[in-house]
Parts: sequence; structure tokens; C-alpha cells
Amino acid sequence: MSVIIINPNSTESMTDAMVSQARKAAPGIRFEGWTSHDGPPAIQGAKDGAAASGPLLDLVSQAAADGETVS
Repeated sequence: MSVIIINPNSTESMTDAMVSQARKAAPGIRFEGWTSHDGPPAIQGAKDGAAASGPLLDLVSQAAADGETVS
């Protein structure tokens, strides 16, 4: 089992940075990063947050269906 870190925005470099930091903080845990490619490139306010919500929840549902732990 791995911990899935879901980045709600579409910037893969941010996903990579989050996973890298998680691996440094908890080296004994397997982390995997997913990027919400249908989300906005950055979340800088309520409008971006609203645009990110649907695609993020789709990825959460996918991870849950796969039996993964989502963070």
C-alpha cells in the first residue's frame, strides 16, 4: 500500500515537490503523487478552488476505489 498525495492543481512540478518532501519526512512510507491535470495551474483564490474541487474529488474517488490511503 502507498500513500497517494493528490495535488489539486495541474502543475506537475508542485506534485513532485510535495512527494519529495513527504519522502524526506517519512522515509519508511511509500508515497505516490497524482496531479489533477483537469485543475487550474495554481489555486490563488475561491474561483480557482472551485475549479479544482471537481477534478480533485474524482481523483480521491479513484484512489479510494483502488484501496489507497489518500492524503
